[in-house]
Amino acid sequence: RIRLFGGSNWTAERIDEANAYARQKGLQGFSLLSNNFSLARMEDPVWPGCLASSTDDFRDWHTAQNFPLLPWSAQARGFFLNWEASGLAATRHGADPTDDEMQRVWGSDTNLERRRRAYELADEMGVSAIQIALAYVVNQPFPCCALVGPRNPMQLQDSLDAAQIILTPQQVNWLDLRD
Repeated sequence: RIRLFGGSNWTAERIDEANAYARQKGLQGFSLLSNNFSLARMEDPVWPGCLASSTDDFRDWHTAQNFPLLPWSAQARGFFLNWEASGLAATRHGADPTDDEMQRVWGSDTNLERRRRAYELADEMGVSAIQIALAYVVNQPFPCCALVGPRNPMQLQDSLDAAQIILTPQQVNWLDLRD
């Protein structure tokens, strides 16, 4: 018997249709969704067919439905890191995005402003910008538990620490340029 299941890269409309069908047939509907969601919004999908829950309409849907999100690439594949200044450039992994991919997927003026604000708030709070970016994900008005891909124990601890950061709704809105 299936108690919980979810989908990845589904639209809100598709989830609603599937859950309506499940209710009608007395079946278990979708329990969660695993789309992309991060402070940086994808301007061009990482790969064809991937969907993000970070549009205003999708966020409103998650909030209205109180529908859980388990987002992949919750830290925008390192978009909020300052690779050179942090000394991490030499530790880049083959699975990390190239600079060209970063620019294609997240390189917009609005995302650069989100990044700038993450650095500003990080300085105020005494944490890192990538921790602020992850805190943004887990401080949504709907259930949201981020998927992260640490490459070493230090990155894992950094993400665990970020999950403890409490942001106000005003800070969340400010980070996402909704102020």
